[in-house]
Amino acid sequence: MLVDARIQKHIEKEIAKFICASGVISNDFWIQIDGKHTHEVIEFLLNDSQCQFDRFVDLCGVDYFPKTPRFESVVHLYSSSQKHRIRLRVIVPEDTFSIPSITPFWKGADWQERESFDMYGIRYQGHPNLKRILSPPETDVYPQRKDYPLKGERDKGDDL
Repeated sequence: MLVDARIQKHIEKEIAKFICASGVISNDFWIQIDGKHTHEVIEFLLNDSQCQFDRFVDLCGVDYFPKTPRFESVVHLYSSSQKHRIRLRVIVPEDTFSIPSITPFWKGADWQERESFDMYGIRYQGHPNLKRILSPPETDVYPQRKDYPLKGERDKGDDL
């Protein structure tokens, strides 16, 4: 499915003050926003009559090390009535490492936000149960970060 240029222009015009960057990749329209504006942007994308992004598809964390900003939480949405999709790239500020949870809009984001927290350390404010799901609770490392040691953390005397 090709990107609908009309919806792209509409979004870029209506929420321009929230958009840091935008573009098209693999026929998907994307916008990059500052994490503090997550809920305002989601409310627009969900409720605007031309957008109606009513379906949460997925969410993941991304580490762009050594670039700045380094981390994003990427959300894919789909409009079942309009038949278009968008990739929302939410910048995670490195000073707080926290952005608002989207679980108030889509309960299905729960486990994917938890996985992103577990693998990257991104904290989702307002998440109903933000705890690790793949790593032991006492773990203080994030294995999907690009600066994580390739062989993992080992004791000094471990020769494995």
